[in-house]
Amino acid sequence: MGGQDATQRAALVRFLQAVAAVLGGTAVLLGLLAWAGVTEGATLGRALLAGYGSANAPQQGDHAFMLLLLLTWANASACLWLSVLLLAQERATWLAGALLLALNAAVALAWGYVLGAVLAGALLLASVRWRGAWQHTQPNPVTRKELRGRMRGGRSFIVIVVYLVLMSVFTVVVYALQLDLLTGSSIIETGRLGRSLFAAVAGAQMLLVVLIVPALTAGAISSERERHTYDLLRLTLLPLPTLLVGKLTSALAFIALLVLLALPLQSIAFLFGGVSQADMLIVLAGLLLAAVLVGAMGICFSAFAPHTMTATLRVYGVVIGALVGLPVLSNLLFGGAYGSALQGVSVVRSNPLLETWLLYGDMLLSNLNPIAALNNTQVALVNAQSWLLVDVTLASTSTNVTVLSAWAVMMVSYALLAAGLLVWGIYRTRQDDERA
Repeated sequence: MGGQDATQRAALVRFLQAVAAVLGGTAVLLGLLAWAGVTEGATLGRALLAGYGSANAPQQGDHAFMLLLLLTWANASACLWLSVLLLAQERATWLAGALLLALNAAVALAWGYVLGAVLAGALLLASVRWRGAWQHTQPNPVTRKELRGRMRGGRSFIVIVVYLVLMSVFTVVVYALQLDLLTGSSIIETGRLGRSLFAAVAGAQMLLVVLIVPALTAGAISSERERHTYDLLRLTLLPLPTLLVGKLTSALAFIALLVLLALPLQSIAFLFGGVSQADMLIVLAGLLLAAVLVGAMGICFSAFAPHTMTATLRVYGVVIGALVGLPVLSNLLFGGAYGSALQGVSVVRSNPLLETWLLYGDMLLSNLNPIAALNNTQVALVNAQSWLLVDVTLASTSTNVTVLSAWAVMMVSYALLAAGLLVWGIYRTRQDDERA
């Protein structure tokens, strides 16, 4: 019976990964249509998201198209993550699968999301066809063991104290430097102070998180090999995906603790105004997803690196490259078109096709940098008063086009990249074990 369940689980995993590939390819095609400035994109958006907005409002067609792109992109990430949870036999697989099906069904009913209805139906049929795949799920024992080991020593508490001290000192310094923004009892100036303080604390917290996570995950597997305990772990009944996901989950749980402990420092900005609950939720979700991506990167590199130092250097190299190199590359290729458009400044004034190409290219590339994405999100919330879809004006034609808010691009991209790294790490490690 166990062998049959394993066969059905493998079949369902292949199905989910195939669906993720199809949805990812669809999202790429939709993105290319937007990038090329194809005017028929609005018509396609209305067709595949038929119940969203009003067919008589031209701008609603552009909104529907960008929302269609975002939903398709997010579904590709969700299917890939569901396949990872299924491989790891996590107890949360049931909940994740039911939630994905329910959300797609709800969006299909509310907005006429055709692809969501098809995906919900396919998930339901696949679950019935391979119902044995959902058997033998359990809480991850590796997560429990790693968390107990991490919190029993003094190292974790030292990290927590140092983290909070650094964040507190930074907050006080930023507050002192920004005091000159206050003029009497002006609400506008205090709002500016609140936004500046919130953005500075969020940026510092993001920087600390992405620098701490590699130290927690880069040695997850390579350190086991160095201590000659990896073979003993593989002799247990634990599947390899359970081991990798357990290591990642334990590290992320500790990072989530750090993020939550720093919330009172972020909440100081509410005393001055200019910051909403939406800002707080977006920053919190962005911090956690950035930690997930960097953690998945550390697990992936650790899975096939010969030494922990090698894996750590690789992760830090990629992280520093993303923090420093991506803004430079985006500015060289696209001239900062996305950030400029959010502030009402145009880069190209003669060619609408080139202007659209720069705008959407910069929207994707620049927002892979977490600090830039948080800054662009705040600009959109302040200038456009929009948290998801933002209308910007092309100077070449004086027409409006719709772009996605930076936080949405960052989070969906990070979720997809993290799931892809985990799948790659699982299959690469499995191949190495078979060759050994």
